[in-house]
Amino acid sequence: MKFELQKSEIQKIAAEHNYTVNNVEKVIRLSFILNDLNTHTEFRGKLLLKGGTAINLLAFAEPPRLSVDLDLDFAENISREQMLEERNKINQALIQYCQENDYEVTQRKSFSLDSYSLYYITVTGSKDKIKLDINYHNRCHILPYVITQIPFPFSVKDGMLNVAHLAMPELFGGKIKAFYERCKPRDIYDIYSLAQSNILSTPEERALLRKCIVFYSTLGNPDNPHLLKQDVRHILKMPFQDVKAQLLPMLHINAGKYPKDEINHCVINYLSTLMALDETEQKYIDEFYRGNYCPDLLFDNETAIKLLDHPVALRTQQQIMKDKDEIESN
Repeated sequence: MKFELQKSEIQKIAAEHNYTVNNVEKVIRLSFILNDLNTHTEFRGKLLLKGGTAINLLAFAEPPRLSVDLDLDFAENISREQMLEERNKINQALIQYCQENDYEVTQRKSFSLDSYSLYYITVTGSKDKIKLDINYHNRCHILPYVITQIPFPFSVKDGMLNVAHLAMPELFGGKIKAFYERCKPRDIYDIYSLAQSNILSTPEERALLRKCIVFYSTLGNPDNPHLLKQDVRHILKMPFQDVKAQLLPMLHINAGKYPKDEINHCVINYLSTLMALDETEQKYIDEFYRGNYCPDLLFDNETAIKLLDHPVALRTQQQIMKDKDEIESN
């Protein structure tokens, strides 16, 4: 789906919605790319949206903030050999797609991640980019993925945008895990938006959300069994300059004064009640860091059996046992 909107059209949308011109253009471009990733045969059913863009596009009737990156998981829980074959096919198709849609693309590859930067010239004449990450290691998911239908942002296209994404408990579980790991202003704001909504608000939904957070807190984290025990009140010390630089450009220009303390206290209260771990949840963490991976402590039998083959969990367990052996040998 080629981007063909004119400068005057983008400026009109930006003025109507109180966003900057470049951010409006980026969100529209991102939605076109997302549409193609969910409709072109080379990608359809293989990539799942996650992260802040998924939360702000899909979870709320009106996006609380803009999000301008595409974070994706590979969707198929297949062998490493099969995954590598699919990874190569997707990479080739994505490079070709970028060329056909006038994006200059650069990429970086790691063991688990293919990271792309899609450069373009904006309607205002500057150079900008959309970041697109595909995680191939996190390809075994707790819950079945969901396809949600939404209008295109700012109603720039007729019809609907179909987006395959992680289920909401898993989506917010990953976000809250990210908060505990890195604590960015956007993470705080996304949790605040969740706390102010009716999403995942029943006791059963909150319990499942917490179990997702507990599970994700151990993935790729061989060194810190106390990640979820940190005092979240440290966010009260976050400099407003961080909020101003990293979050405010993604909010309405005329949103008014940002109530930093009110938002922080809301998040602190929400997490304080949500993250009171029960005995089996704490036992899962304790056993994981002893080298015993027991997903049945968190989930039903069918889900637990599936998660026994989770590539990130198994790799993290290998690192834990390696570190344990090194300590014992010394």
